[in-house]
Amino acid sequence: MLAQQTGIEEYQLNPQELNAWRISAENLARHYEIQTTQKTMDWASFIGATAFTFGTRAIAIANAYGEKRKPNVRSAKVTPLRPVPPAEPVQIVPDTFSPEAPGE
Repeated sequence: MLAQQTGIEEYQLNPQELNAWRISAENLARHYEIQTTQKTMDWASFIGATAFTFGTRAIAIANAYGEKRKPNVRSAKVTPLRPVPPAEPVQIVPDTFSPEAPGE
């Protein structure tokens, strides 16, 4: 799904890679006391299969119809930037602050 969405074919996993990843995940899970029911496992499997089955189709549909909805960039009005004249030099005035309060 990621390979299709990004257009980078290196993200595409083959069945052998997926199986090796699944086995590694199962081996890692053995180190934790995760208790679940068969019903929970079935729901997790169903959600994963649904995401894989319909997620790829949703991305394909979005990509196909997204191309039709994009505005034509060439027809957009572009306002060129105007050059800004340089600013006048700033006059530096010496500090006339006196630490003595007036009237002292």
